[in-house]
Amino acid sequence: QLDRWEAGERTSLWSDATRPKPGRKRPREDGERAVLRVSRCEALACEGHDSKACGALLSSGLRDPDADSHATLKRLQRAGPVPARTLRQDLASAPIIRDDSVLKMIRGFPADSAPGPTGLRAQHILDALGAGNTEPVVANLTQVVSVLARGEAPEALAPHLAGANLMAANKKGGGVRPIAVGEVLRRLTGKCLCQIYNDTARTRLWPHQVGCGSTLGAEIAIHVVRQWCQRNAGDPGKVAVKIDFANAF
Repeated sequence: QLDRWEAGERTSLWSDATRPKPGRKRPREDGERAVLRVSRCEALACEGHDSKACGALLSSGLRDPDADSHATLKRLQRAGPVPARTLRQDLASAPIIRDDSVLKMIRGFPADSAPGPTGLRAQHILDALGAGNTEPVVANLTQVVSVLARGEAPEALAPHLAGANLMAANKKGGGVRPIAVGEVLRRLTGKCLCQIYNDTARTRLWPHQVGCGSTLGAEIAIHVVRQWCQRNAGDPGKVAVKIDFANAF
């Protein structure tokens, strides 16, 4: 593949990389799944990802990429109208994204973070930040992030930069959990923008929601609700309601 890249066969390389892979001919047996879990655990442990290694042993795994899994995901998908296109001149001006912010956010990706449609991982970018390369790599990366933040990327790139790899994970109690892994450059742009507006979000949204921009917000909510329930346990006129929304996918 590297020889083909050097020879200029980049269009055909991209076609090969994006061509759907054929599904498995048969479902995996339970014993085979157990072997795969152990193998993945050992591989993650060798890379130093201890928590993910433990999770691999307990994971229910992914469903086989067969016709049944595809049909299940299609049933879960909620079809909606295509969003109306907004002209770039009608959008608010994008904030200035600084090099130090981009560097901090790329280093903040979890270890072994999964790649999106192009196969680019955050670790690939981190590996490029070697001695003598950090400044030029970050400078060019900041330019790319700024282009995406301003909405100036070519529309033809939207399916790749704004798309995601979709996988079907098995739920422990049965059923399927769809998992979408977006493109790293798009995720990096979102992280940079969230950091810029973090204080504004916290000021406007607290205390009506605690999941955005609020340090330890979820923990605070859990303790407050628990204490409220304990104080009012003997009052038949008071109840706490927990709503489990259907998966947005």
